Amino acid sequence: MGDQYDISPATACGKVKGFLRGIPSNLTITKDCCDSSKFNGYLEFDGKYVAVRGYRDKIPLLWGIDYATHDIPHFILAPSENYIACLTYFQQLESIGYNLKLLICDGNPAMKMAAEQVFSNVLVQTCTKHYRENIKKDLAIRSSDKYRVVYSKIDHIFKERPDPVTFAWMIAKLYEDLEELNLKEDDKCLYWIGDILRRRDILTSHHYFDNAPDTTNLIEAYNSHLQGRLNTIKGFQSYHYAKRWLNGYILRRRLKNFTDCGKRFKHLNGLCSLEKTLKGDCKLPTVF
Repeated sequence: MGDQYDISPATACGKVKGFLRGIPSNLTITKDCCDSSKFNGYLEFDGKYVAVRGYRDKIPLLWGIDYATHDIPHFILAPSENYIACLTYFQQLESIGYNLKLLICDGNPAMKMAAEQVFSNVLVQTCTKHYRENIKKDLAIRSSDKYRVVYSKIDHIFKERPDPVTFAWMIAKLYEDLEELNLKEDDKCLYWIGDILRRRDILTSHHYFDNAPDTTNLIEAYNSHLQGRLNTIKGFQSYHYAKRWLNGYILRRRLKNFTDCGKRFKHLNGLCSLEKTLKGDCKLPTVF
């Protein structure tokens, strides 16, 4: 190859940094290019932790995926996954006209509190996959047979996705099954059955919306893809560079065509997520 292709790592890094500084923010693209009515309002929300120099621990990228469109309307990079950070995210999300109807997230109470503070009519769905993993871990299912039958019954109920009334009835009926399993006085079983009943509203909120998810599987897939990219970086030199890099990464995801969506999302293949939320008179931005 000719000498024009011999670029030093420092020069290449400088060019990348210069390019990332020059592209618009993800929030600006959403404000300028998106029709807020095209988002369906089911938001899978999570924090993905990244290593940044100057911070003792990894810090979270707080981002959300609009379920029906798979678009990413907003993100922030925050010092921690606390109430103030989540509140900032949802306030900025509200400022672009996003109509948040259902928030699907893990059990972090800060997310729920912040969303409800900004969007008074939102319902929150706790990810049932995360919740079941917590039960499985506490009952030591992988290393002991003691609770496997009762956990199997709980898992089956969640996977059946019954309506809220039937869900509560099926869970309550487990109290009867404990006697047959010689676990009637077992503190762990009694705790988890009671906890499920106490939390049944946020474990079944998805039933009040058409085709709504009860897990954060979608954003977990995005987290996994992002982790693959982060593995090659290992860490960012500064907060500002991390934010610029993540901004470029997210815009690239929004502008890249889907190729392997399955089941109910096959119709997205051949399109990028930003096309699904674009204003009628707006063309796709030429960022890359």
